[in-house]
Amino acid sequence: MDEEEGEEEDEEKETMEGEEEDEEQTTDVESEEESEEEEEDEAIKKKKKKTKKTKKRRRRRKRRRWRRRRGDEEEEEEKKKKKKKKKKKKKKKKKEKKKKKKKKKKKKRRKKNKKTAISSKRTYFMDPSKATDPLTYLLNEGAMEEEDDEKETMEGEEEDEEQTTDVESESEEEEEEEEEEEEAIKKKKKKKKKKKKTKKRRRRRKRRRWRRRRGDEEEEEEKKKKKKKKKKKKKKKKKKKKKKRSWRRSRRKRRKTRRRPRRRRRRRGVGGGKRDDGGRGGGQGEDDGGGVGGGVGGGGGGRGDEEEEEEEEEEENSNFVKMDIFYFFNEIENKEIGPI
Repeated sequence: MDEEEGEEEDEEKETMEGEEEDEEQTTDVESEEESEEEEEDEAIKKKKKKTKKTKKRRRRRKRRRWRRRRGDEEEEEEKKKKKKKKKKKKKKKKKEKKKKKKKKKKKKRRKKNKKTAISSKRTYFMDPSKATDPLTYLLNEGAMEEEDDEKETMEGEEEDEEQTTDVESESEEEEEEEEEEEEAIKKKKKKKKKKKKTKKRRRRRKRRRWRRRRGDEEEEEEKKKKKKKKKKKKKKKKKKKKKKRSWRRSRRKRRKTRRRPRRRRRRRGVGGGKRDDGGRGGGQGEDDGGGVGGGVGGGGGGRGDEEEEEEEEEEENSNFVKMDIFYFFNEIENKEIGPI
């Protein structure tokens, strides 16, 4: 009996230990699963954060690349500077407004204080009507007028000072803006020049590398030497300027080329017309200036020379003297009237 009881107790102990072990195992598994889940959650969160940061960085890098390609980096910086300037200006304006307000308040306070002080010191001066004697009345009036004049002068001076300060501040701001704009333009120009130089240098370096790889360096040097020689030759072979030939020589040449002599131009006289046409002074006679008359079958006039005609015109217009545009003459009397 005792043995059976001992065996039962052993079995119970074993079962109890097995249950405890199972419970421990289950708790371990559960804790491990929980810890794994927590770790996974943390890893996911970290990943998300990292991915967000990396995305932002990538975007920034992309933008920078594009700006570099477009050359908008400078524009961006200028815009930022302009924004800063605007903010500074706004702050300055606010400060100035505050100062002005404070000044106005101070003036008002001073005026009030003055009035109160005057009223407390000499009450009989405030109202000249309160004075009993005529002398005190006059004194009171004069004092009142002087005070008013002083107040007006003070106010005028303060207003002038405010206006001058405003104008000076505006002019200074404008000058600063102009200077900054000029500096920005100069910087831009300098940067452009640098860029051009750097581009040229890069191209030269690239070409040199390719030549080294191909082994064409020697050939290049020979070409350069040949080019230099050609340039020297060109410099030596400058065209000589043609000498200006004399006008006499040119005239002689012209005479040689023109074989025909110049014909005299002739105008028709008054009695023009061809032979046998019964016109006014028909017929062709030379050097007779054309006669009026004639009848059936011609006779008389012909073609007169140019020279003869000109002489006749001079004789007719001898009573009218031609002068400059600025002087006007009378045809009949030939007297000078004077400038127009």
